[in-house]
Amino acid sequence: MGVVTAIIGALRRRGGTWKKAVERLDQMLEGKHVQQRFVRTVSDERGRTFSVDAAIEAGPEIIEPLSDDGVRPILENAAFVDRFLNAFSRRGIHRMDTAVQPDLKPVDA
Repeated sequence: MGVVTAIIGALRRRGGTWKKAVERLDQMLEGKHVQQRFVRTVSDERGRTFSVDAAIEAGPEIIEPLSDDGVRPILENAAFVDRFLNAFSRRGIHRMDTAVQPDLKPVDA
């Protein structure tokens, strides 16, 4: 058993956010040929964070153009971007992190 396999197995058993992350990754990998699993470390001035990740075998990709009904909600939401940027640029663009912070929390936290 490799070190990464052992770590991911331990994360599955541990529970909490790690367990949920591994479960989500397992769902995304269902039916795919996994070449490698790994734990990714990302560091910045605020500290370190970790994520579970995997590399899969490349396969054909099918790109289907969006219908008008598929494009409509994207264009409707895009209309709000200017208002959003204007609201936060007056108080400083760094405040945008605060605006999206609630969306960055894991669902099971």
